[in-house]
Amino acid sequence: MSTLHYQGQSVAVFDCHVHTDKAALDSGELCRRSRESSVKNLIVMSIAPSCFSIWKDRPYSNEERLELVLRQCEDMPMLHPVYWIDPTEEDAPRQVELAAAAGVVGFKVICGNHYPGDPRAMKTYERMAQVHKSVLFHSGILWDGKSSSRYNRPSEFEDLLPIAGLTFALAHISWPWTDECIAVFGKYEDARRHYGDACARMYVDITPGTPPLYRKEALYRLFKTGYQVEDSILFGSDSFLDRYDAAAVEKQVSVDLAHFADMELPFRVVDKVFQGNVKNFYGIR
Repeated sequence: MSTLHYQGQSVAVFDCHVHTDKAALDSGELCRRSRESSVKNLIVMSIAPSCFSIWKDRPYSNEERLELVLRQCEDMPMLHPVYWIDPTEEDAPRQVELAAAAGVVGFKVICGNHYPGDPRAMKTYERMAQVHKSVLFHSGILWDGKSSSRYNRPSEFEDLLPIAGLTFALAHISWPWTDECIAVFGKYEDARRHYGDACARMYVDITPGTPPLYRKEALYRLFKTGYQVEDSILFGSDSFLDRYDAAAVEKQVSVDLAHFADMELPFRVVDKVFQGNVKNFYGIR
């Protein structure tokens, strides 16, 4: 049952941005909250790696973090596991291989103390491309209590251009650098016209980020600047799995639907934003 509609048609939501910060999960309660909602699928990101201690309840090893996210998604077809990785760790390429083999659909990266083009990280991204797994990056201001946002400006992600076969997304429309994010997307779009799959492909995740005052303008510029964004926009809520509130996510979606209606976007585009593109991004059928 869908409670959201657009142009007279039901809207199904595939939330591409859901965090995990602890091992506990009441799967029954999660299913109850989502059963009568428009939220049909969730991308679930593993507990943060050791370099982000403020975003978890206790220390976890890399092996434990991978095992936990796989276990949380086990026997719940609506949940799809993503492994959060520190791409600068010495064994990060090996972590990519192990996580891909174990069944994650993709990877999550936050550049908290390094630039995206750090040579150590580039080797990790190359391995992601080799195992055909996409990666979602935080982009924009980073609320981590440290001086780190400079690592997350969208233009810094131009360094990923030459990684053949890599598919990545910048989350939060890179707020407050939303115009820069859109411009970088245009650059990637142009590069792919010239080089095709010999260069990386960029998506934009519209997970807030953008405070309500800024959101309508940011979305308008994203969809109306003239770049071919239709197949490259993802929606996420920035929620937490153990307290996921499908009704609150629906309210968030309804606000964006109103903005899309003002832009007169057709249903086929809106359907891609809320479910089709994330399936393609992660190779989920």
